[in-house]
Amino acid sequence: MKKKAWVIVILLILILLIGTEIFLRLTWGKSYGYSSTPLIFQSDPILGYTYIPNSRFYKAGKMYKVNNQGYIGNDFTPKKQGVFRIAFVGTCIFSGYLDYNAYSNCCTTIQDLFTQNHWNVEVLNCGVDGNSRTFEIFKSIEYKIVKFNPDLIICENLLPFESNNLTREIYKEYILDYDKDSPLLKAKYISMIEKFYKYKLLFKLIDHIYILKFLCVYYTDYESDVSKISEEAFINLQKNRKDYFAQMLELYIRKKRHYSGYELNTKKYAVSKSTERTKELIEKLKKQNTSFYYFKFSNDSKLTNIDGLPFILLNQNFEKSMFDGGHLNQRGNELFGRSLFNIIIDNRLIPIDYLNK
Repeated sequence: MKKKAWVIVILLILILLIGTEIFLRLTWGKSYGYSSTPLIFQSDPILGYTYIPNSRFYKAGKMYKVNNQGYIGNDFTPKKQGVFRIAFVGTCIFSGYLDYNAYSNCCTTIQDLFTQNHWNVEVLNCGVDGNSRTFEIFKSIEYKIVKFNPDLIICENLLPFESNNLTREIYKEYILDYDKDSPLLKAKYISMIEKFYKYKLLFKLIDHIYILKFLCVYYTDYESDVSKISEEAFINLQKNRKDYFAQMLELYIRKKRHYSGYELNTKKYAVSKSTERTKELIEKLKKQNTSFYYFKFSNDSKLTNIDGLPFILLNQNFEKSMFDGGHLNQRGNELFGRSLFNIIIDNRLIPIDYLNK
């Protein structure tokens, strides 16, 4: 009887484990996949970081390309005569949020609408994702984007400018985020990653068992906060086995995600200085016949001037189902793209000569 009882207990445990494994794969496993970030970043001395030119990434089985200028999409070829060119500049509002399995961006929708409505218009997606680095985004206009000869630049509202001195690059399967003035910190990250790779076979096993993977994520959520690991803490890390174990798990969880152990100090520029820099840029753009507008969401949809700067205001309500993790998903980007297209056409920002009648 005792032997039979043990067999029943073991069978029940196996059924529970298999059921839990299936449940995690069908539910938690799918949402966990949203946080996988493409390994497409490289350090840049002026802009902090850019996407790696001519790199590729896959989302939901579909391949996406970074062009030879370092932006997502097809290459920006020399502008053809009779074509009006619009450059959309900003963060993930234009680049699209890269962590989702189903990647999308509003610029694709805008280009499709121009094509469907017989406009000779070319849309350049010059967005690069990232927080608290609006000054770097602004610098990219003069540093890179003017070379593409756009007729119109629509730029996410960057005012007042912020800069966190962040650089980003790839090491093995990791995205390293760190202050570009702290090369010692980068070296310590790499040292930790190399230590992690000693356990590579173990973590490959965990990759295929979702119960273990879930326990790793749960443990790191409560026992290890990598954002609070300071430069000094790395020195003493191995003296505490619990912290060391937590860091190894954190490194496993951070694979193909951002690995940052530095509290970035964000520099904020005065509104007056940010406004003045923008006005100087607008004057330079006028010399090459390029119009410039900032864009932001508002309670009204119209073109206006704020502190002497041209703005496109857009009143747009999004349903909750159009967001995933606080960012627009495909439905949200399609609606956003249509709304931007309409306000551009309604306010005649493109001369009628570019419409094939």
